[in-house]
Amino acid sequence: MNNKERAYHWKNNISQWKISGLSGAQFCKKHELDLAQFYYWKSKPVASSSKAVSDSKRSAGFATVVVTDSPLVDESLNFTLPNGCAIVGINSGNVSLVGAILAQL
Repeated sequence: MNNKERAYHWKNNISQWKISGLSGAQFCKKHELDLAQFYYWKSKPVASSSKAVSDSKRSAGFATVVVTDSPLVDESLNFTLPNGCAIVGINSGNVSLVGAILAQL
């Protein structure tokens, strides 16, 4: 069974389980399914009906940065993210830069 067939198989099983009223273990036992695989596929997000739509929404992991002519920023400006969130050193000279950076996140 290839990946696409496997995903379809488990999507159907999960749909049947949801309307069955059975626990996951009961459903798997009744249909001779692997319980660990059942819980693995149950935890996966529901795929979009159109692969093209889901691909277009997928982020490359990078944000667009636009460089503008602006005064030099004080070196005391610091960012720490994913997600120890800390923005330190905001002042009147760099507040617009901070806003522009946050708008890109």
